Amino acid sequence: MSGRILERGGLVVAGATVSLAGTGVRTLSGPDGRYRLTGLREGRYRLEAAASGRGPAAIPLHVTRAGEILRRDLVLDAVRLPEVLTLVERAPAEVMRHVLRRSDLARAGSLPAALSRVPGVFVKAFGAGGAREVSIRGAGPEQTLVLWGDERLLAPGGGAVDLASLPAAGIDSVEVITHGASHRFGSGALGGVVRIHAGGAGGVTPRHFQSAFELASPGARAASAGLTLPLAWGALEVAGG
Repeated sequence: MSGRILERGGLVVAGATVSLAGTGVRTLSGPDGRYRLTGLREGRYRLEAAASGRGPAAIPLHVTRAGEILRRDLVLDAVRLPEVLTLVERAPAEVMRHVLRRSDLARAGSLPAALSRVPGVFVKAFGAGGAREVSIRGAGPEQTLVLWGDERLLAPGGGAVDLASLPAAGIDSVEVITHGASHRFGSGALGGVVRIHAGGAGGVTPRHFQSAFELASPGARAASAGLTLPLAWGALEVAGG
């Protein structure tokens, strides 16, 4: 026997399960909705069809002789699935805010090491002694805001902040917000915020950061030079001699 599985309205239903109840005889409807069952013997059966997202259908079937050619179409009604409302419970804001004290920094040995111990925070290291960039909950460094107090820190050229370049001696505490805070700080805080609070050591600010370099060429007398380079968070003073 053969036939088609349809939706009400005439649309074909592919992949529907078509079976004779209680016999173990079953098949699937093809892309055109057609099915075919073979090997039926004389007797009475119940022809059933079911498909995902549609209500089942069944009709009685009477085979009067083996090999009888029968054709039966079954119509399935589309099922309106109930609306499902998924509620996601977000952790309270205080759970997603972490504060590192000066003692935490001392135990960790550095700011990058202390931050890497905060859940959801990842610090990427660029080799031994290289730069250290922070990201929060999978967001890139460019989506993790680093503040010194209320001042945004930016590396030269606008890249990610190198945490290893910040003076740990001037840090009193570090506030880490491990959820998106773009509504408060802008798109640069999609991942979260690292806010550094200065204290002690003379109240160091970004504008106090200095580096010294010795400039000399082989076989030549060392020369003294002074150079101040403007950065997004202050000035880098280079002195050679």
